[in-house]
Amino acid sequence: MKNLYLGIDGGGTHCRSRIIDEEGILIGEAQGGCANTTIGIEQVYNEILSSVKSILTNAGLSHELIKNIQAGLGLAGLVDNIEIKKIISHPHPFKSVIACSDAIAACYGAHKGNDGGIAIFGTGSTACAIHQNKLIVCGGWGFILGDQGSGAQLGLQTLRQTMLACDKFLEHTPLTRHILGFFDNTPTNIVRWVVDAKPKDFGEFAKITCQHAEKLEPDAIKLLKTSAKNAEILINNLIHQGVRRISLLGGLSSSLLPYLPEHMHKNLFVPQGDAMAGSIFLVKHPNVLNELVI
Repeated sequence: MKNLYLGIDGGGTHCRSRIIDEEGILIGEAQGGCANTTIGIEQVYNEILSSVKSILTNAGLSHELIKNIQAGLGLAGLVDNIEIKKIISHPHPFKSVIACSDAIAACYGAHKGNDGGIAIFGTGSTACAIHQNKLIVCGGWGFILGDQGSGAQLGLQTLRQTMLACDKFLEHTPLTRHILGFFDNTPTNIVRWVVDAKPKDFGEFAKITCQHAEKLEPDAIKLLKTSAKNAEILINNLIHQGVRRISLLGGLSSSLLPYLPEHMHKNLFVPQGDAMAGSIFLVKHPNVLNELVI
């Protein structure tokens, strides 16, 4: 068997894996659990190996072929070279391993290895770009300190609007009544819920806001417009640094797109690939990361 190439998109919720052969033919894909490096390198490799074995099994191939795999790991939580070296030096069964953040992998995937940027609007938000061999990163500071235009922040604002309606500062709407219904129509239940709520929990309410915006409900549209204004901050940061091709990624991006200013659309391009494709590109072009100015 010839060499195989593994591309990993390891996020805080899922670990997505893809294996192709030397001709670029897809061997298979799989999805596992969290692969953010904050859970520990051992656990990250366990998730990766589990997904790899699943792909090989489904393709009718022997697990012995793992030693033929050149692996590209795009992982959330890889914030500096120290963490990258820990991942690469950790014992593994692969023929070789390269590693970078999931955002960098997504950036290379979106533009097929060429210059360009991405702005991710999912539960959280971040933006990065490769421009003239230089890495540009902005955002990604988390729910408390940043995440402009993110699903978690939109969910939070939706809950705040619901509380304002409960206090009669605003009129109740189908959206706020929908939200309140999740808490047995009892505002104090919301107060108790937020104590232990995580960003992804707030993000669930963003989905409801988007559903109501699709029904052209004014308050839901207003909330989305505010989120789009915040998303502009990240996108404009890349544009002002010379990035001309930007792809929007993440579950909220399609809902934000109609509310971004018209002049910005000339810089927005459909991604040509995903983070797994970016990871595989970097495996095949290992010097690209070495030459990148951070």
